[in-house]
Amino acid sequence: MSNPKLVSEIRESFLKYFEKNGHTRVASSSLVPANDPTLLFTNAGMVQFKDCFLGSDVRSYKRATTAQKCVRAGGKHNDLENVGFTARHHTFFEMLGNFSFGDYFKKDAIHFAWEFVTKELGLPKDRLRVSVFEKDDDAAEIWHKQEGVPLDRIVRYGEKDNFWAMGDTGPCGPCSEIFWDQGKEVDGDRWLEFWNCVFMEFDRDASGVLKKLPKPSVDTGMGLERMAAVMQGSPSNYDIDSMRSLIEVTAQLASKRGSEVLDLKKIQGTWKESALRVIVDHLRSTSFLIADGVLPSNDGRGYVLRRILRRAVRYGKRLGMNEPFLADLYPELQKSMGSIYPELGNRASVVKEILSQEESKFFETLDRGLHLLEDAFKKSSKKTLEPETVFRLYDTFGFPVDLTALIARENHFSVDESAVGKLMEVAQERSRASWKGSGSSAIPEEVKEWKNKGILPKWIAYESGEALGAKVMGVASSGTRSWVAIDPCPFYAEGGGQVGDRGTLTIAKKSFAVLDCIKAYDGGFALLVDAPASELKVGAQVDARVDSVKRSAVRLNHTATHLMHAALRKILGTHVQQAGSLVTEEKLRFDFSHHKSLSAADIAAVEAWVNDAIANDVMLDVDQCSFKDAVEKKGALAFFEDKYGDRVRVVSIPGFSAELCGGLHARSTGQIRFFKIINEAAVAAGTRRIEAITGEGFLKVVHENEALISKIGDRLKAAPAQLEDRIDRLLLNQKSLEDEVKVLQKKMLSGADSGAKVEETKYLNHAVNIHLLPQDQAALLKDKADVLRDRAADRVHVIMAGKSVVVTLDEKKLSGLHAGEILKSLTAALGGRGGGQARTAQGQFQSEIGTSEIIKWFGNQK
Repeated sequence: MSNPKLVSEIRESFLKYFEKNGHTRVASSSLVPANDPTLLFTNAGMVQFKDCFLGSDVRSYKRATTAQKCVRAGGKHNDLENVGFTARHHTFFEMLGNFSFGDYFKKDAIHFAWEFVTKELGLPKDRLRVSVFEKDDDAAEIWHKQEGVPLDRIVRYGEKDNFWAMGDTGPCGPCSEIFWDQGKEVDGDRWLEFWNCVFMEFDRDASGVLKKLPKPSVDTGMGLERMAAVMQGSPSNYDIDSMRSLIEVTAQLASKRGSEVLDLKKIQGTWKESALRVIVDHLRSTSFLIADGVLPSNDGRGYVLRRILRRAVRYGKRLGMNEPFLADLYPELQKSMGSIYPELGNRASVVKEILSQEESKFFETLDRGLHLLEDAFKKSSKKTLEPETVFRLYDTFGFPVDLTALIARENHFSVDESAVGKLMEVAQERSRASWKGSGSSAIPEEVKEWKNKGILPKWIAYESGEALGAKVMGVASSGTRSWVAIDPCPFYAEGGGQVGDRGTLTIAKKSFAVLDCIKAYDGGFALLVDAPASELKVGAQVDARVDSVKRSAVRLNHTATHLMHAALRKILGTHVQQAGSLVTEEKLRFDFSHHKSLSAADIAAVEAWVNDAIANDVMLDVDQCSFKDAVEKKGALAFFEDKYGDRVRVVSIPGFSAELCGGLHARSTGQIRFFKIINEAAVAAGTRRIEAITGEGFLKVVHENEALISKIGDRLKAAPAQLEDRIDRLLLNQKSLEDEVKVLQKKMLSGADSGAKVEETKYLNHAVNIHLLPQDQAALLKDKADVLRDRAADRVHVIMAGKSVVVTLDEKKLSGLHAGEILKSLTAALGGRGGGQARTAQGQFQSEIGTSEIIKWFGNQK
């Protein structure tokens, strides 16, 4: 390919060049880093090869080349606030890379870089210069003698700029960069760095000493967007072909939906151009993140995704787009990048659906939040927003703090993010305390002090369900009950969603019920016993027995939970991730990330998948191994939010599931016998909950349902096979009666005002009638609206009953007025929500609103 210029051409030219030079083309890894809980997102090309450089992962190749999708929008690498306002910052970008794992080193790396840049891309050498680490004489000599770069075009920089390290310790080494001369006229940004060779040459120990690596490696990265800007002579990354096409489509959509036509030439250098850039960049990052399984949420990766998306929505609204728009732009993104990243096509429907859902949620509260901000700006005598206002915007309206800070800056206000952070910490602690209930806070301090006394009983719950002659190590009073530590302890302590064991303690022929077992501290297991402390003495011997029937039921439900998790990921997609669970003897409860309710077909498919695993009667495999082996060799699921030690416990159901888990399980799937989902519902935005039963619990529900069907049949005097027909006839008869009632109601409404109180006002020189009906007529508002509009079509009608409100008008006679827009503004201002069509719109206030407040609002409209 001669002198490639388009983004797609540059990308392919790079990959082909390195393939020609012995490199294996490796597909981009996910934006969610595999096996690396230290990273929020994949932010560089070397991330997927991290273990190769460390020597713990040996591949079939020693040279690799990639086009890696990257996101920098959280943690250390956070470019979010600059995106759209500079020429180079992005939340999403592509990094082209070539890598050597102990194969070639500086000479070849430098040669490949220079040959590709000057020959394949055809960049003139006199507009290039290179940098090396100040002490790296080898690299400087190679650039000069091997590649012919003049000495005055080789600059040396210190450790801050030209020495790379994976961390405070470990592999590290000098860097060498290539810069493009953008010309003297480019103020402050003349020399553009676009290529960076990292020579991993040393291993730094804890004392800071550098030792030579036995097999030095190379990690190279070239920013695709920067290179395209150079090749296309563009002053900004946003002017390259792939970005420009998205900006043009976005401008067209904004022109169509907004109040003005956006001419890209005329808006150049204005906030409107920056707004378009923000939207395009954020469309790229949010779409790719969702395609890789990240869902909007209030923490972790999901919160970063939500922040980016809501920032895009806010700029879209500023351009006049008052309804979801990102999904309408997605086809253009798919068109430009779908061939190299097939996940954009494979998950297009899911991405667009989640984009639209998340936008819709934010649009519902955006106006109210902005109204609150405007009031705060007007009332504040200082130029700093009250922290309570910022927190309320976050907590009530879903405004990310950095979005509020951005809007504040635009209005010449500042935000004390430290003070806001303290309010958020207090709220989080309050939430945690509420969630824990009587958990750890209910444990006496005396129990917590057992750790300092060395009370660390041997835990044998995996091996046995009893401990005869166990020794009492600690006793603490808890009213008429007591907390007890015994050694050894056969009771499973509540954890990982699984409830603690119950059972008995027998001492001197007296048996006492064990009500629960908890892990009071690391290595400390405490039993809640239904006996006063006086009955149990330290040093006494007890016979401890776990309730085997309860434990068996819990084990079956826990194994079924693993199978269901695997089934959900198989049927709904790998974005499904556990968000909480509860496993008891009666049922299992499982919370998971998913953006919509499960259809009947989805539920049936999950049930069939799990029951198939049960029918196969697969033996479970439980193993202790390193975290790395668990994930890479056993395929165990592990997530960013979880914290893992050096050794982990893997519960595998070969052919079906593998998870890191410390719980108790069935010996084989056949012991579960049956699996049935009994409920599926939402528990939060983007989080669903499933409840299911197994074994005896399943049979119990079957018998209860049979009894209920029999009872209904007796009442309707019908056999089970006739029930559906009998119910259909009853419903048809009910519908007929309801229709008759509606006819009578309409006659009543058309004949009288039904106790309505009517007041008048004006709206843009049009008469407005405000009708206040009794609260018990709230269900009749739309019918009343039809009657009033037909009776007096020359005016706007606002009909209220209780908290319900309807606005109606004849849009043909009152040209230019829109009932939905009037109601949306009215409810946003007075606390509520609503909207609808030009003719009729319906909504709800948060509390009952008087006619005087409605009249005042209309009076303020100009």
